[in-house]
Amino acid sequence: MDVAREMDLLGYLGMDSRFARSLVETAQIVILVLDAQGRIVYFNPYTERLTGYSLPEVRGQDWCELFVPQAEREKIQQLLQEVVAGTPGRGNVNGVMTRGGAVVQVEWHDDLLRDASGRLLGVLSIGCDISARLACERSLEDHRRQLEAQVAERTADLLEANRQLKREVAARRRTEKNLAQTSLQLETILDAIPDIIGVLRPDFKVERYNRAGYEFFGLEPQDVIGRHCYGLIGREESCDVCPAREVLQTSKPASKEVYDAERKRWYDVRAYPVFGQKGRIRYIIEHLRDVTREREVDQLKSEFISTAAHELRTPLAAVTGFSELLLVRGDLSADEQREFLSYIHDKSWALTRIVESLLDISRAESGRHPPLNPFPCRVGDLIRQVEPVLEAGSKGHDYRFELEDEDFELIVDRQRIGQVLENLVTNALKYSPNGGLIKIRGTRGEEDYLITVSDQGIGMTPAEVERIFDKFYRADSSNSAVSGIGLGMNIVKTLVKAHGGRIWVESRPGVGTSVSFTLPLEFPGLAPQG
Repeated sequence: MDVAREMDLLGYLGMDSRFARSLVETAQIVILVLDAQGRIVYFNPYTERLTGYSLPEVRGQDWCELFVPQAEREKIQQLLQEVVAGTPGRGNVNGVMTRGGAVVQVEWHDDLLRDASGRLLGVLSIGCDISARLACERSLEDHRRQLEAQVAERTADLLEANRQLKREVAARRRTEKNLAQTSLQLETILDAIPDIIGVLRPDFKVERYNRAGYEFFGLEPQDVIGRHCYGLIGREESCDVCPAREVLQTSKPASKEVYDAERKRWYDVRAYPVFGQKGRIRYIIEHLRDVTREREVDQLKSEFISTAAHELRTPLAAVTGFSELLLVRGDLSADEQREFLSYIHDKSWALTRIVESLLDISRAESGRHPPLNPFPCRVGDLIRQVEPVLEAGSKGHDYRFELEDEDFELIVDRQRIGQVLENLVTNALKYSPNGGLIKIRGTRGEEDYLITVSDQGIGMTPAEVERIFDKFYRADSSNSAVSGIGLGMNIVKTLVKAHGGRIWVESRPGVGTSVSFTLPLEFPGLAPQG
């Protein structure tokens, strides 16, 4: 691409507008412009930090050849051709190689750029580094220092751009004529960002928000623009924890994590200054990201540590107490010794099951299935192995097996499927404290065997059902007073998937719960039975 065409494209993007340039160059997302052949025309400073390459050293080079891993290159080149042909790209994810050899995962939204006459200028790609979210907190301090240096650098660039604009009257007139279209392109960029991004004036009046911001407040743009931002949430003055206030006091980026009691959501709020002439703050860019899920995970992990410690302490106390009695008491009868050893044996196995659960979760986290030892097993023998659990744990419960084709053989790990069934049956017993019928049904289909464990217990809400397979999650333990470390159903799902099956839950509060899972008639990876 020649220099004149490149300047035309950048001018069309609004990069010779100080306000537009500031928005693009302080955005914390990848903003990439390629020509129709996939060569780099422009990318913003965030992309420079992400890849480790500066724009001058890679401008004009093929993006796919330089940044896309070999295994994904052909696919991305094909997607680029489709975009150039007129099909926008939405939600494509691929790796981006950095100078240091690392590969980060980026989600892309791609559109064509055309001028007012319809002439193709290039491809605009908006990318979000989804691998960096978890490292956000750790990199905050480095980010602050880098941003300060970049603001100073961009201020100098803007001053130079202003002098260049004065010398290039023709370019300035072209930019003025295309201002409306440039504004539309900027709105497209901002509205494509899922986080809330707002532009505030130093008096806290709203210049604009992106689409996510207007949806957050539930208002139309005309009902928001020009109003004080704090007035939109029912306040008469700016919030004490407002990062924008800190930006005005320090002229530096600021961030706070705030809790919205009305929505019951946590938000990571960041504010960045945009300087005008004479070094004064002209605008404040405000960025809100919903971090509720991250906080919930942190809370669940904390609760898990406390619960796991309690669950481990109980059997350990029994092992320690009874073994101490065996050591210090010489007058115990043989029956008493066997009884104490039985307690120690049972509690040792309880500890073993907890440790095995933690190991299964660790394997799943690393992308490995738990080890399986599959052999042919009769359906009746496989499912009825939990009958002792039902007999031992039943307190006012009835139970019934309704099994089709009990003599049919499934190729499964009998112990692992026994672990699945024991967990489901134990839950059915624990979560139906008033007794009732526990039914274990088995139905043979064309491709798999369906097993359902149902109870008439306390049931669950839709919200609890949605999270039942989450690690560390326990459904409303305050009401049910049921112990556990919150790993059972997650492990159940892992074991069923390892066998090539599916699992799901249906439940109604006060009515009961049914857990169903399937096992393939032919075990994955093995030849069909003759």
